[in-house]
Amino acid sequence: MTIEGNTTEDKTANMIATQEGFSSTPYKDGKDQSVGFGFYLPALEDDEKALIKDVNNVTKEEGVAVLKLKVQKIGNYLDKEIQGFRNLPEKTQSAIISMGYQLGVTNLPKTWKNFTVAIKEAGQYEEGSAEQAEALATAKFEMLWNRKADGNHTKTGWHSQTPTRANEMAEAISDAKVN
Repeated sequence: MTIEGNTTEDKTANMIATQEGFSSTPYKDGKDQSVGFGFYLPALEDDEKALIKDVNNVTKEEGVAVLKLKVQKIGNYLDKEIQGFRNLPEKTQSAIISMGYQLGVTNLPKTWKNFTVAIKEAGQYEEGSAEQAEALATAKFEMLWNRKADGNHTKTGWHSQTPTRANEMAEAISDAKVN
């Protein structure tokens, strides 16, 4: 997937816009509704709501403004939560932000514990190092598969529900070039 933009945040927002698609009017999503670029209405924060005049008729410009704000907040959260987050390759950062956008960024350290441990480990190594590549390969596995006690594995719920997106983000996670 080619991501366009000048900064990691711009590239990530553009990627998420493509992944989510845009709807100017609310649509059924889980137990409630979403609008714009997959903005789950009950989860919209006050600063995000302030950028939208009418949630029943969101303009593309309003949607882009909210999306960029959400991406910035997710990136800032990950930067605080994962020491060395900005040491990760740009595609890896974008993939983690996209995953956090779709699944809820605060759910990553709670629900995706092994993934988070691997990403934290990867952030401690120099970009392009064999150690970082190994930790990112582990993170890729952990985002797609649940380990069973008998050694087998099953797809994560995310991998089962949105396989194309999960696989694309997993590839981006481990797309690190080894020096």
